[in-house]
Amino acid sequence: MLGERGLWILVICIIIFFSPALFGSTFFFRDLYLLFYGKKLFLATALRHGEIPLWDPLTQGGQPFLGQPGNVAFYPLNILFLILPGVAALNVLIVLQFILCGASAYFLGRAVGLSQAGAFVSGTTYAFCGYVLSAASLLVLMQSLPWAPALLASAHLLIRERRKRWLVTAVLAGAMSILGGGADMTAISFALAAMWMLIVPAELSIAKRAALAALVGALMIGLTLISTVPALEVARSSSRQQKLPYTTFVQWSVTPQRLPELIVPRFFGPTETLARSDYWGGRYEYGYPYIISIYFGTSVLLLAAAGAFLSQMLPRRCRTLLLVFIAAGIAFSLGALLPFFHFIYAHVPLIGSLRFPVKSLELTLVPMALLAGSGVAAATAAARPLVIAAVVTAAALAVL
Repeated sequence: MLGERGLWILVICIIIFFSPALFGSTFFFRDLYLLFYGKKLFLATALRHGEIPLWDPLTQGGQPFLGQPGNVAFYPLNILFLILPGVAALNVLIVLQFILCGASAYFLGRAVGLSQAGAFVSGTTYAFCGYVLSAASLLVLMQSLPWAPALLASAHLLIRERRKRWLVTAVLAGAMSILGGGADMTAISFALAAMWMLIVPAELSIAKRAALAALVGALMIGLTLISTVPALEVARSSSRQQKLPYTTFVQWSVTPQRLPELIVPRFFGPTETLARSDYWGGRYEYGYPYIISIYFGTSVLLLAAAGAFLSQMLPRRCRTLLLVFIAAGIAFSLGALLPFFHFIYAHVPLIGSLRFPVKSLELTLVPMALLAGSGVAAATAAARPLVIAAVVTAAALAVL
């Protein structure tokens, strides 16, 4: 991986894109300054004084600190707040998450056999799509996003090669996702990886595949018990443990009027002004959007379609699985607009953990990136005759 030119170009592109945050500007939107930044400083201050912050006296009259899931106190990259000033540490942490998103999706592309160009497209799609960019203000989600492609890549290589190192990397990727705090993204990424392990072509029985998937899951959970056990105890007494009322639960559904934003950025108007009057989509959904952007882009959607229906880079059953995740993510994001959604809300266990239907789009992120990357070969093959024709025409005109 270190000798991959495509990977380093991708990393440089991400650093250039986020250079303002590294040289003077800062991330600040929503819970970043209202919650997460203060919690990171509280943790760093306690550790510098040689204390383990078991209790947080500053929030709601006092509550457990290490056990509070949103504090993600055990996420390893919190070490940045011990070696850098607070604002600089926050900015570096977030930019590093985007770099890891791109590198992780690039690793996935290469693991399944894509060219460097295809892996570059996968990494670019994942790191720069609207949903992932929006996650910069949702730090627990942002800390789990980089590990989803790495988990799938490691699971793929574990089944194909059956080497211990891929078991280790799969477990570490899953554990990092859990420690990052994004429970919904962790569940989605593990579900995709487990299903992938059951269907990817390999000379291995279904029973052994299932056993390996279960082993990865068990080791992921075992490695993070120091975080998950206190979090589960705290969650039992949390208001978030209770399912939201249906009308509140569906208030951030993706309306059909917003779907063009998948290919048209800022379709409902600018969001960087933070003025609700500038964002006219509020008349169709609950005010200001929970996820600032759901943009993928026309080129990504076309490449993903080519990867799904024209490319042979991925086995058909794997492409079908990715398409199912994408279709489910888009469908469930519509929330209240689905005639059967109230039944799902009432009867499907753990549905309340997503809290808002728009978060169902997390199902689409890894599949879209991987299909877009696999579509590069098909798009290149389709474009080759056009390129040859253009060259021949130019040469003929030059001769004449």
